[in-house]
Amino acid sequence: LDINVSLEELARLTPGYVGADLKALAREAAMCAVNRIFETAVDLKSGTKRVSIEEIELELQKSKTIGILIKF
Repeated sequence: LDINVSLEELARLTPGYVGADLKALAREAAMCAVNRIFETAVDLKSGTKRVSIEEIELELQKSKTIGILIKF
């Protein structure tokens, strides 16, 4: 995780999430970070890319939308 990611904030944003939900959210946010690396043609040898809170929030919005659709 990026240094700016607050676990307290993440907990506040994900009420009712269980471990599997958080794992899926983290996986999707990490894939977003990987995609960003490839899109910007950053040299992978330059270091690791950490997952930002923005990427987590983006994936969280996607997961909430999917959850709403599943309820219907």
